[in-house]
Amino acid sequence: MLMVFDALEATQVVVNGYQPPANATAAELARHKHIETESLLLVSDQIMLQIGRHRTAHNIWQYLRKTYYKDTPLSFVHEIHSFNSLSSTLDPSQSISDFIETFETRWMRLHTLTSNARPASFKAIYRMLLENEEAKREYLLASLVTHYPNVVDNLTTKDHLTYEDLKERLIGLAINNQLSNYNGALAANTAKNSKARRKKSEQVTKETAEPGTRVCIYCKKHGHRSKGHVWQDCRKLKQDQQSKK
Repeated sequence: MLMVFDALEATQVVVNGYQPPANATAAELARHKHIETESLLLVSDQIMLQIGRHRTAHNIWQYLRKTYYKDTPLSFVHEIHSFNSLSSTLDPSQSISDFIETFETRWMRLHTLTSNARPASFKAIYRMLLENEEAKREYLLASLVTHYPNVVDNLTTKDHLTYEDLKERLIGLAINNQLSNYNGALAANTAKNSKARRKKSEQVTKETAEPGTRVCIYCKKHGHRSKGHVWQDCRKLKQDQQSKK
């Protein structure tokens, strides 16, 4: 939010409570009014119902900060937990660009929450992590691995990639529809393996369950007559076991 205010040149008015001096020109007064109006456009309809009694953008900012902003160790840990659970919010139908934007917003929020960290405190140490590009890259990959395991597996072998390189690769794959192709190949391979295992299982079941086609695995392996019985009641197997005692 503060970045938005900076972009609107509204920080002095909204956050710091700047008011035009008594001798301000008409243009300065109009500019001040414009900033306050533009700032209100950022407020949702639901929140707007709560702030009707506040007359200035600065008063609204103070009210919202007091009501919603929580800067405690517990709230910071909760924010970390929410960030680490980000992968669970990824919908396969969601564009990768939107997800990366959400990832970066949450990453920046954590960074902002550490801005007032005391030296050597937990927040200060965590801030060092948040300012590490390698950590940011690995966190992004980790948040995608559930939905795009093959893509992540491929990209993790390229440890020379910077975070920006990784983001560019992911968006490029999405544009070329290769993310879904990776997933499709994985699903096809999984289905193929499952089908092969099922076929083998059915064959063994058929051979051991149907009287006319029962086959003894032990006799078949050792070149004996194998049809008509199974290894559980194989006399040859029992004889060989007795002879080895």
